[in-house]
Amino acid sequence: MNCPKCGFDNEKDAIYCEQCGSKLLTDISNPNRKKSLNFGGKRKVKKTVIYSLLVSTLVILCGGGFFIAHNSISTNTESGSDNNFYFQKNSTFKNYDLDGNITSIQKTEYNQFGNIVKDSLKSDDLNVNMEFLYDEDGKLLVRKWLFDTGKTREDILNYTSNSKGQQIGSVYSSDGTLATQYIYNSENQLVEIVEFDGLKETSRTKFDEKYLPFQRIKETYTESDNIFFNYNDTERSITSERITYEAGIKHTYKSLIRYIGSYPGIVCERTEYTDGQLSSSSVITEDTRSDPNGHLKYENKDAKGNLINYVVLTYKGGKPFTWEQFEADDTLLTQNKYDENANLIESRSYQDGKLYSEAFYEWGLRNS
Repeated sequence: MNCPKCGFDNEKDAIYCEQCGSKLLTDISNPNRKKSLNFGGKRKVKKTVIYSLLVSTLVILCGGGFFIAHNSISTNTESGSDNNFYFQKNSTFKNYDLDGNITSIQKTEYNQFGNIVKDSLKSDDLNVNMEFLYDEDGKLLVRKWLFDTGKTREDILNYTSNSKGQQIGSVYSSDGTLATQYIYNSENQLVEIVEFDGLKETSRTKFDEKYLPFQRIKETYTESDNIFFNYNDTERSITSERITYEAGIKHTYKSLIRYIGSYPGIVCERTEYTDGQLSSSSVITEDTRSDPNGHLKYENKDAKGNLINYVVLTYKGGKPFTWEQFEADDTLLTQNKYDENANLIESRSYQDGKLYSEAFYEWGLRNS
């Protein structure tokens, strides 16, 4: 499953992107999720290559600080450069089959805090539109479903308070069972999202309160994985640790990513460990950024020094212009393009030389 944000080729059943932290499962009912379409692409990196960070949350892209190659490490639709902060106004994702036919289109609109206000998904077997209504403090009140059959449905959140002074908004399935809880702190900032299947909790996501109201994932728990994140704004780095059990055996995957330059998302170092042993690392092999139209190239290698893939980042007028990832045999995997503010505006992923996904983004300047 390829991430529509950074193009990284994740395991088929991955929940979050191993490189940028975007949530991979398309969930049109969750207004605070990182979304993506299931591209079903083949794996480009060994399974041991870990969750290189989980930053960009159940919403999309980063602010003020971090981007993996072309993304933010916040769980938000936010980006920052030149002391300006931009929010992702809308995005469009398209999926293609091997014959070049569109198989699905997903369009999403956001407010400046990364909350989804409109979402639509159209595919061969699904055509649904959603609207999300919030109160003046930013708390989710209603999820509206608009089906192509003409039918509509409203999920009205029921709020209660707990002993911590938090507000818990609950959404129930049509059979009356609890489906989702949105937990807000005393300042009406979203701090947790909990998903249920019947009476069973299936996932819990906690946001780092240092960055609220923008949601950067701090911890996430699912039935198969526990993932933890640490952000270092001073060193421009992110550390993620994923703990999982495979056939009853505990495995730990740890990743460190550092960034370079004044633009979040320019990776200068990436190191990954599996059960304490080095599994992959990156190294800069070319750097001509002294030229405003220069480039940066870095290679991703496994523990034995074998080349996995490489990335070429080009500059235009001293700012990032394109980001391209190639197989060791020079086959193009991902191609991204930025605007004059270094915000990602186009992203395309390829398989066997054929386009199979693309994404388009529009940005707005966030109010202070």
